[in-house]
Amino acid sequence: MKYSSSIKKEGHDIEADWVITEACNFNCFYCSINKDQNKFAHNTNKHVPAERIINFVKNSGLKWSIHFTGGEPFIYPDFVKLCKELTNENIININTNLSQQNVVEFSEIIDPMRVSFINCGLHMLEREKNNLLEDFIQKYSILREKKFILFVSYVMHPQLFNRFQKDFEYLKQHEIIISPKAMRGYFEGNKYPEAYSPEERVLFIRYSKASERLLINKFRESPIIDLSTDRKFIYGIPDFRGRLFTAGKDFIRVWPDGKITKCSKSNYLGSILDKQLTLLDKPEICMDYSCPYFCFRYCKES
Repeated sequence: MKYSSSIKKEGHDIEADWVITEACNFNCFYCSINKDQNKFAHNTNKHVPAERIINFVKNSGLKWSIHFTGGEPFIYPDFVKLCKELTNENIININTNLSQQNVVEFSEIIDPMRVSFINCGLHMLEREKNNLLEDFIQKYSILREKKFILFVSYVMHPQLFNRFQKDFEYLKQHEIIISPKAMRGYFEGNKYPEAYSPEERVLFIRYSKASERLLINKFRESPIIDLSTDRKFIYGIPDFRGRLFTAGKDFIRVWPDGKITKCSKSNYLGSILDKQLTLLDKPEICMDYSCPYFCFRYCKES
């Protein structure tokens, strides 16, 4: 493996936002990825095999903190096996809609101390349409009983504001705290989150702070996605271009085809398939408009 870097941090050497698959079994109307557009991703030949990933991470000589996202990570073939092998030496966390049956297998064989958190996306309309809300509650309860750190995100589409409080109270009865997530996209010709009304912003902040107060002491360490970050988005997504950015040095993004980049796909750093990863030795100026969650973590103050 070709590898170069001078970084060393306590606990891990590198954080990775790993888009393990673009396949998803849900078809949420507010999501940029849906199952109809990504049927190709269900073909296992389109994924980097788990063994290739396991060997790459082991041979890198690094300690990793890996944020698995998608699509739906639990759709990835051998996902539980992959997590088992990686958590022997590394830390993971996961974005999931909690719909796949192998979530139960995951709860039985993965050490919760090697999982910093699981972000469970609660997509109420998809759950209700398919009569799967109880399924969500059951899987959440199984993971909670196994001592995994969990939080539940709830996309605040304009059509869902008027039901958030009711859903919050219902799930709270099951010891599930839902947190509002800012919508990013278009609805009725308006761009969100910029198009939130003043009243919606007030409600969003209120709901967010209430959720954070109930969740903040549950984490063993600071999660990759700060619980308060979405409150900073409700007036619009910040543009971090022109600021020093440690992506490529402290943080990387890995794509379903194994390509490794700083953040956007244009900033190539290596490939799982080519057994190559070359990290930067120092921060560089951010030139891309990419994921704001990681920009908050890795962009330096101007």
